[in-house]
Amino acid sequence: MLFSWALPRCRTALRCLIGALWLGAAAAFAAPLAYLADRNQNTVSVVEMTTYSRLTTISLGAAQASPVELVANEASGKVFVALGTGVAIIDPRTQALAGEIPLALIKAMAVSPDGKKVYALTPGSVSVIDTDSKSVTATLAVDPSAVSLAIDADGETIYVAHTGLEPGTENALGAAGITLINGLTPEIENVVSTKDFRPERLAVNPGDDRLYMLGNVGLAADEHAYRMLDPVTSAITRIALVMPPQTPPIPGFTSLAFNQDGSRLYLGGHSFGVTTIPVLEVDTAAGTVARVLRVPPGFADEHTALKLATSFANDKFVLIVFVKERLNSAMFEPGRRAVFMEVAGGLIVSDFQAPSPGDTDLLTGDILDSAPAPTQGKVPTSTVLQANANPPLRPTLPVTFMATVTGNNPTGKVVFRFTARGDHHRMVQKVRVPLNGGVATLALAACNTAWDNAALQKIACSPEFKVVAKFRGDPFNARSKSEALHESY
Repeated sequence: MLFSWALPRCRTALRCLIGALWLGAAAAFAAPLAYLADRNQNTVSVVEMTTYSRLTTISLGAAQASPVELVANEASGKVFVALGTGVAIIDPRTQALAGEIPLALIKAMAVSPDGKKVYALTPGSVSVIDTDSKSVTATLAVDPSAVSLAIDADGETIYVAHTGLEPGTENALGAAGITLINGLTPEIENVVSTKDFRPERLAVNPGDDRLYMLGNVGLAADEHAYRMLDPVTSAITRIALVMPPQTPPIPGFTSLAFNQDGSRLYLGGHSFGVTTIPVLEVDTAAGTVARVLRVPPGFADEHTALKLATSFANDKFVLIVFVKERLNSAMFEPGRRAVFMEVAGGLIVSDFQAPSPGDTDLLTGDILDSAPAPTQGKVPTSTVLQANANPPLRPTLPVTFMATVTGNNPTGKVVFRFTARGDHHRMVQKVRVPLNGGVATLALAACNTAWDNAALQKIACSPEFKVVAKFRGDPFNARSKSEALHESY
């Protein structure tokens, strides 16, 4: 189906009244709903994802609003739009603006899983916004070349990508790397150098919390590859993909998204003069291309999949591919499209685009599902953390931490997260331990002995530290985390 952004014109007052009543009723539709931001028109279009019809259009106000990013949050039932003037909040119950939080020059945005915090990237800083009070509660300085954000499924770690280059130029600015922000305090936990790799696009795997990165090596695209940052060890791994035969050339990847459990990664990229726009489906465990999904191109010479958004509602996995198109022979871009694909069959079910070239600048969007995807169909669990000596009898005796997970025979691993106050910043270390009979056991040596992990020893042998155990879930059990143990001696 091909839809135009323009609404039909009313030829009579009666038709206008009927249309208005229809839109008012449509606004009450249940999720899933897609919200598509149009930068030129300063509007958000609401699309009902059963028939893929547009329900209504929400005005974002003044011309300088200019939406930059849009994030739909299931837990709070709200839609957040980063604008040139601040963060707008849309209430899906009324399909209208419910307020705006003033903040200038937003470049990127992430929302905590519970919808209580918005992290807004502005030049050289990340602002933490409390969505209840609609106020900025903290501002953290980050590398001046920062370009994007991502947040993990627990809202405990926010990742900031910085390229080491001044935006839009080849001029050096700052350093390439990833800054890790503690979402609980909030404080900067760590800065990981990516050396010659310049990260630009980020996404966190909901299955194992690894950070996936797309970017450039030097000034060239890291062709047919992505990188992973392990949140426990901070180690970075490059995964090079082997393209299946007859795959259209992809000079570089520009967007990424995951399925429900993180077992599949979807990669969109650039394509030139081809008959289809490829989106790769990657098996994350094997690091191999499982399938090539194909999106039909528009009337253009170049195509870029700027963003991917996913929906898991109604037992359907739907992928939205936001496509930017360009005509090399023209002085303008034909526009940007939002292509809806049902992934199981690779079927294109809807294609929203401009009614004529240059009329729209569809930039971004997201999908509001009826419930958070990672827990659908899974058994709730609980995690209880204990120590054999509480407080530990340090420094001359060892201590054992035990995390007990209840559920439907839970398997997988538990991450023990240790934190303590350092001289200038908060120290953090994570240890991943397999479950055995529903229990993960971590034994630490006495503090007056040598440890292999000196950073963990520094924390666990501090006069005061905190431990939390987090179960990452499995195919049948939802994730959970323990209450914190506050240890001192």
